[in-house]
Amino acid sequence: MGRRDVQGQGRVGESLPERVLETSHQPTSLPSAVSSYTNAFAFTQFGVLVAPWNGMLMDRLKQKYQKEARKTGFSTSVVALCSTVPSLALTSLLSLGFALCASVPILPLQYLTFILQVISRSFLYGSNAAFLTVA
Repeated sequence: MGRRDVQGQGRVGESLPERVLETSHQPTSLPSAVSSYTNAFAFTQFGVLVAPWNGMLMDRLKQKYQKEARKTGFSTSVVALCSTVPSLALTSLLSLGFALCASVPILPLQYLTFILQVISRSFLYGSNAAFLTVA
């Protein structure tokens, strides 16, 4: 243990990579860890594979609600708005999960954070565009 520096930001003579490794509790070296997390982030950015899920969810719900609307007599605009509510709720839950995972300082959890970031971003833009089209 070295002595603390004036600002209280670590020990005297300790560099930033040493602090990162100390706080992450990882026994790996910094360059290889950064490389593996950078590669993982790059590979998870294929949001094109996730983008249709929100549309399929909304279409299925819209078909379900239209069948019910024919029986009860609701208008098609109300049915379209009702189909966006579960999509917006799921988007909110995904974004909350992303924010919680991003705030936890455990490096292996960041893989889940990368995946949640892509899915929540895709759902966010898709559901907002669908909602604006319907509303």
